[in-house]
Amino acid sequence: MRYLVTSFYGLFHIQTSVKVAGSSYTVRTVYGAVLMLLAILASSLIFHSTTYAAPGDPISIPDANFEACVLDEVTHANPTYVTEAEAAAYNGLLDCGQSGVSSVEGLHFFTAVTVLYLLDNSISDLSP
Repeated sequence: MRYLVTSFYGLFHIQTSVKVAGSSYTVRTVYGAVLMLLAILASSLIFHSTTYAAPGDPISIPDANFEACVLDEVTHANPTYVTEAEAAAYNGLLDCGQSGVSSVEGLHFFTAVTVLYLLDNSISDLSP
């Protein structure tokens, strides 16, 4: 006589007992883990969305000294912030030397800058 008994234990583990001709065999599978991972992946693909800044949105420059330098250097319509479009279009010299800058976060918006001058600042990380 042949029959299957399946029981769940733990969160991801399925144990299946198979009885064939009086002998009992236990087969451990990972179907539960695979199904759970597929469900998580599917839900992350369905509910995940990426938000991009519009060209007219102000860029974020956390370092106050770097922001002041950028506002002084870049010609723009609003003297209190620089938009993403203005930053991307700026293609001159960005001179922030001796400005007390410690972080250049926000520099990645300036994709067309031809010369960057950051001499005599206390910058320890150049990652975006």
